Amino acid sequence: MKPYKIVTRKGDSGTTSTSDGQRIKKSTYAFRAVGKIDTLHAQLGVAYATMLPDKKWKIVKETITKVLYSIMGELAATSYDTYREEFGTVGQIDIDFLETNIDVISKHLDDMNYEINGWVFYGTHNLVSAHLDLASKLCREAELEACVIFDNTEGLIKKRQPNKNILKYLNRLSDYLFLLSRFYEQNDIQQQSS
Repeated sequence: MKPYKIVTRKGDSGTTSTSDGQRIKKSTYAFRAVGKIDTLHAQLGVAYATMLPDKKWKIVKETITKVLYSIMGELAATSYDTYREEFGTVGQIDIDFLETNIDVISKHLDDMNYEINGWVFYGTHNLVSAHLDLASKLCREAELEACVIFDNTEGLIKKRQPNKNILKYLNRLSDYLFLLSRFYEQNDIQQQSS
């Protein structure tokens, strides 16, 4: 197997390849959104690396990673068949997975007598919570970039509407990461006070 070449110099002029090999400008809304999702993915890795080993979170993170990969593939493709075959597509089942996990975390927070009172600036009491907060905000930025694509119909894939599940998924994921941060924050506070 031939080693993968990272330095190709093809992007030096501000273009990049789509999943089906076409060259397009890196400044397109689609690739700006892909870049935000890629940054989010890296931040999830940092958050995971700061946690104590947690088998359930590892499974959730791996599932989220696969869906983010699918979203990036869809946004970076010029052909519906190409991205679907290579990357899959985001569906209601993926959104349901996040909502189930949101319900679990919400229950834990209720059991801890934790209340979220409107939109306030939350501090963080530990590194895990801080990294999850940042991931939540990066996810929100990715969602906003994806909204621009949908609003301007500037997605790379022509002849069809963008997958609305992308926006739903990124919205739920930001909420999930926010609540997960609150859980780690509250858990840390309770452990310190006992």
